[in-house]
Amino acid sequence: MDSKLLTRFLPIAVFAPLSYFGKQAIFSNLELTPAPQLLEASCPALPLPLAVAEASLFPNRLRYTGVRGIDDFTCIIVTFFQQLSTRAARPLLAGTLMPLLVASVFFMWAEAARRGAPRAVRLPTVFCVVYQVVTFALTMPVYWLLFTVSGAAGLHRRIPGAAPASGGGDDAHRPDGIITRRRAEAAAFGTLVGCALPTLAMFTLSSPYWTALWQPFPLLVEFARALYLLVRPSTSPTANAPPKASSLASANGHTTVRRAYQLLFFACAALYAFYIYPLLARLDVSVLRATFLPVVQRASAGSASLEDAAVDLIKRDFCFGGGATLLASLWWADGPAEVAASVAWLVGGSVLLGPGAAFVGMAMWREGKIERAVRAVKAGIEEKKID
Repeated sequence: MDSKLLTRFLPIAVFAPLSYFGKQAIFSNLELTPAPQLLEASCPALPLPLAVAEASLFPNRLRYTGVRGIDDFTCIIVTFFQQLSTRAARPLLAGTLMPLLVASVFFMWAEAARRGAPRAVRLPTVFCVVYQVVTFALTMPVYWLLFTVSGAAGLHRRIPGAAPASGGGDDAHRPDGIITRRRAEAAAFGTLVGCALPTLAMFTLSSPYWTALWQPFPLLVEFARALYLLVRPSTSPTANAPPKASSLASANGHTTVRRAYQLLFFACAALYAFYIYPLLARLDVSVLRATFLPVVQRASAGSASLEDAAVDLIKRDFCFGGGATLLASLWWADGPAEVAASVAWLVGGSVLLGPGAAFVGMAMWREGKIERAVRAVKAGIEEKKID
């Protein structure tokens, strides 16, 4: 996949339509349901705090921040997401979409932390904030489009030699593509504290406040990552003191990234097995269709309840955003044989272990490629020093 056709034009032909049709599938369908009216009715413009009788009727109309406009909007978002905590919706959300989301979050922050990362992938917070506003289905195809055409997808094929970086710091005298252990740990810590734990709390505690806390998770991830970098001192040499091979190895964060992916792999596979295997065991295609596939055509515009509309939106979100995420990993393959093997893994792995685990497996494979390329470059640098 080195030709300009495959690395430039094909991503545009694949991901741009996915983003457009994902937007159409979600928002056009949402207009055909009574969901907007039901959400507004669930969050009336009443002064806070509510009286006891009113509070029982509108349980999500709470004082989240003390700012009227933000609290009004938060009430609507919380009401929407709480429709997804039902037993019917949980297999889709907790078993497939959320594991894939958490894995994608770690991937995005880890890629942004690499030395020489393209500008298009250095702002994962922006992409995830936009995702929270305009849906996973619209945003992720755009992210993967930029990730692919910027050259980040083929990073292992173009890692150059290590020129000293201006100003020293973590990345001085290191080849592009490397991620230091400190930054890899920060990405993992940010994902755990800012995304994984709030997601777990949202599903297990069923409180409007925890659901509200999950909404700005991109900001929580970035705050936790920055806090970790502030507390965790850098042991990197400066630009005026080139590191030895031993210090380069000790600062290598590829092992940290792989271990984080291993934990994510087992967590994604375990959640998929817990929620989806009982459905697969029924051997009932209609059950699987009702769980994963969105409604193509409704009997009437007002036939859907708020819960039905919310679940249907998440299904569409998963189909387009999750589909784009899995498709993007095909650009990490080198040659037809690897592409074929990747397709087989993505299909088989998604069915047996879940799409989250399938994506993480591809990410681990790619990380191994990048690490081998980085080691080759560093070995060449050491040979030049000896000569």
